[in-house]
Amino acid sequence: MVDRQRRTLTIAALVALASLVLLASLDRVGDVDREITERFVDVSGTWLINHHGSSLRPWLYDGPKIAIALFGVGVLVLAYRPGLLSPGWLTRREALFVCACLAVVPLAIGVIKQHSNVQCPASLERYGGTQSNADAHLRITGFFETHRRGGCWPSGHTSGAFALLCLAWLERRRRVRLVLALPGLLAGVATGWYQVARGAHFASHILATALISIILISLLARAFGIGRVSSKSAG
Repeated sequence: MVDRQRRTLTIAALVALASLVLLASLDRVGDVDREITERFVDVSGTWLINHHGSSLRPWLYDGPKIAIALFGVGVLVLAYRPGLLSPGWLTRREALFVCACLAVVPLAIGVIKQHSNVQCPASLERYGGTQSNADAHLRITGFFETHRRGGCWPSGHTSGAFALLCLAWLERRRRVRLVLALPGLLAGVATGWYQVARGAHFASHILATALISIILISLLARAFGIGRVSSKSAG
């Protein structure tokens, strides 16, 4: 019988995929993005956050990257020394799954980002930049253009934070699963807000990153056999 957890998380991945397609295809998304973005920039093109001098940078840019990297190293150690944890907490297979998510999700999103040909808000003429406003949002044809004008979709920086959503795939109990999803959600929203407030991304870029992360995590979960009835007794 198909495990309820795997069925639930598979449905979540399918919903994420449908939402991503909808997000990329609706023209109205651009209007919402502009409404949100213009709360963070004035008429002179000055953004709410100056990335190079902001006191928030260590907390919402550099710090999270370092913390997630250290967390990944810690989980990798547990993968090869599972005896450091109490029995039943985390199997070797689950630890390797978490490490894979922390590596694959940012890498895959980084590749997509570099080929999307979507400009960052701060680069657009509308906000004092030099690039055409027509390149503000995703176009499927942009992936096939040889001249790369920009790579700002989705958000590479927040991908590491949203990769932490993989922790929710380790638990069957719904309430605990929601608790385990909180670090990824909170870190993703916080770092995403910082990116929007400094003109590095539109809000839809952050949402797209979360949706792509969920899809990738679900695929990796199936590859590692996460969610099977016997997962806690394996590894």
